[in-house]
Amino acid sequence: MQFTTEVIALFSALAMSSHATDVYSTFLDEQRHRIGKVNFDLGNSSCFSVDSAHFVKFSQFGLFDGAKGPYCLHGFYMAGCPTRHSGEVTLKFPGVVFGGSGYPLLGVAGSKSFRWTLGACPVDTTYPWRFPAS
Repeated sequence: MQFTTEVIALFSALAMSSHATDVYSTFLDEQRHRIGKVNFDLGNSSCFSVDSAHFVKFSQFGLFDGAKGPYCLHGFYMAGCPTRHSGEVTLKFPGVVFGGSGYPLLGVAGSKSFRWTLGACPVDTTYPWRFPAS
């Protein structure tokens, strides 16, 4: 059986979509209300700030209901994502489900700034559940 270039490209795009392609995070407060209007791309490792974040939800523009990960959320006690020596904490998400009521930010809640990186965290602080409580 032969596949056309278009079919191979489609399968490649679908395979990539289950990872970090277009996976976004939305941060929620203690009452699980959305904070701000910005969704943060997990593939972008730029520093960002979200006040009073206690939960995070994930979304993707596609046909999937989850993404494989792993994803690492770095939280910093100071604004601007300073170096590790100024209080970095991490939380690893081995995989995520889109929607739901959100994952608690265990250990990183209350951080002043954040950064997403793809792959395992430098210190293994694996999220204890694969799926969020609904």
